[in-house]
Amino acid sequence: MPDGFIVTAVKSLVLVNLVMLTFAVLTWVERRLIGRFQVRLGPNRVGPIGLLQPIADLGKLLHKESIIPIGGSPFLYLAAPAISLFAALSVFGAIPFGEEATIPFTDWQIYLYIADINVALLLVFALGSFSFYGFLVGGWSSSSKYSLYGSMRAVAQLVSYEVALTMAVIELVAGYHTEYGGMRWAMFQNAEYVSTIAFSALASILFLGGYDGPVLPGPVWMLLKMAFFIFIMIWIRSTLPRVRYDRLMAIGWKVLIPIATLNLIVTAALVVWI
Repeated sequence: MPDGFIVTAVKSLVLVNLVMLTFAVLTWVERRLIGRFQVRLGPNRVGPIGLLQPIADLGKLLHKESIIPIGGSPFLYLAAPAISLFAALSVFGAIPFGEEATIPFTDWQIYLYIADINVALLLVFALGSFSFYGFLVGGWSSSSKYSLYGSMRAVAQLVSYEVALTMAVIELVAGYHTEYGGMRWAMFQNAEYVSTIAFSALASILFLGGYDGPVLPGPVWMLLKMAFFIFIMIWIRSTLPRVRYDRLMAIGWKVLIPIATLNLIVTAALVVWI
């Protein structure tokens, strides 16, 4: 914690709220973009060009009946979405948005990151693996064989390309939240969107230089690069059909891992040669 406990706590609170606000806006952005990609209307009724649709969705989810399936584990049922959301949000503790910034009207300087961690990339992947527990526990605690199958399928898919993801870096699934409704379902969706934002930030750092760039401030460059990756993900999601889960796992084991291994070998050779 380079800024001390109190300043870091305030920065964490601000960052979490900004991420949650970005999540809300991103739901609107995604639906509008997919509408354009698929030649149909996106949200356009609530507020100007549908801008207030996320608020309407929040109100709807808050008023939905909250139930706990009979025969399930109430504690684990409630904890599962919280685990996934916590893991997704925690990733931002290792994401730098710049170096230093001066607080307006003062001489105080703060670091534009939460923590300076030597093994930040390892921590990010560890937190990503931790979110698997939320999916699996959510399916098991729902007391529904369909949710359990969905959670096992989701985790199997994630594990099938986790090795390739770790070796090359960047992608999430559903079925485990069948028995969830209202805000508990929204927390799972929230975790998925936040993970998209987090890995867009990670990809920006690893492949596009993070906050480095001319003229504009570092945080602006970081946000622009993140927006680029988010746009690409939404574009692919809206354009290509969903791959059958066994084929997706086959792609992970038989295609992505060999490519990632080759990429690792070539990169290592270039580093030694140069």
